[in-house]
Amino acid sequence: MAQEKRIVHYSSSQKILLVGEGDFSFAACLATAFDSAANIVATSLNSRGNINIDQYTSIFKYVICSLVI
Repeated sequence: MAQEKRIVHYSSSQKILLVGEGDFSFAACLATAFDSAANIVATSLNSRGNINIDQYTSIFKYVICSLVI
């Protein structure tokens, strides 16, 4: 098992759900700090028609699922 990493209130051993994450920069920050996004699920309130893909470039290396309606 990998060593647990912590950032303020969050730990790499927790399952983390981030709701309404805007530009996903906080999710990217946690994933970078933990060297993984395997324990993180982040959602956005943006509808499919309102997505500006350039807004999300900081998280592309962590994305494993695309848009879900």
